[in-house]
Amino acid sequence: MKTKPPSAIKLMKDWTLSGEKKAQLRELISEMSTNHTVYERQHSSKVEEFLSSARASLDEAIQLTKGKETPFVLFHASNPKDISPATGDTIVFLDIQTNEGLGYDDVTGKFTAPVSGLYMFFMQVCVYDKVYVNLQLVKEANVLIGSTYYHTQGGPCSSAQVVTRLVESESVWVYCPIGRDSDQLFQNQFRWTSFGGALVHK
Repeated sequence: MKTKPPSAIKLMKDWTLSGEKKAQLRELISEMSTNHTVYERQHSSKVEEFLSSARASLDEAIQLTKGKETPFVLFHASNPKDISPATGDTIVFLDIQTNEGLGYDDVTGKFTAPVSGLYMFFMQVCVYDKVYVNLQLVKEANVLIGSTYYHTQGGPCSSAQVVTRLVESESVWVYCPIGRDSDQLFQNQFRWTSFGGALVHK
């Protein structure tokens, strides 16, 4: 029957080791080193297996979401070119504050969808006192939302918002269904008549 070697700690407490005890200590240290190496290899193998599985899952998730990201499309323009629009006019806003995606055209006043998706649009209208102003947000000549503005004093601003789905290349703009000869649309450094929107979901 093989005798179990004493622990390394017990052996090290004896400052005067015999030749036999020194051999036992070397054997014990060698065994401990071997066991530690085996453990490290097994542990390292499990870690590598886990990381490999995680990388595969991440690659699969990336492939599934490719092409589904919502691109950054956003615009905002102010300062109407004509403050007295006539019936049937498109309101052209000259000052582009932002135009990510390059959908807004400051020549035609129209926003054209660079990609298909769900969009949100708004118009803010500031008017002169005691003048009726009629404006609509239209998509390909179909009315999305319309508003009539009238204020007795102070020239306040009001806004209207709408959410709609656009197919790529469809357009939205601010339209005047009833024009007047007098000044209607007001803008200064504190109050902006403006038109804007953004892609919410592709």
